[in-house]
Amino acid sequence: MTERTCWWNEVCKEEFQSLFRCKCPQYSYCRSPGRYYNAYCSMTDTGYIWTQPNWDWGS
Repeated sequence: MTERTCWWNEVCKEEFQSLFRCKCPQYSYCRSPGRYYNAYCSMTDTGYIWTQPNWDWGS
């Protein structure tokens, strides 16, 4: 997994995968309509929210 920021509405986590593809930008959530769906970065905090790891971005 590379520490990469997702684009808007990019898949941040694929269904049935344990690792995140990328990290959602600040003030957005990695969310999906349910546990067994692809998750996308969204400003909306409804649905199934996946908690992303706090990576050290070197800041």
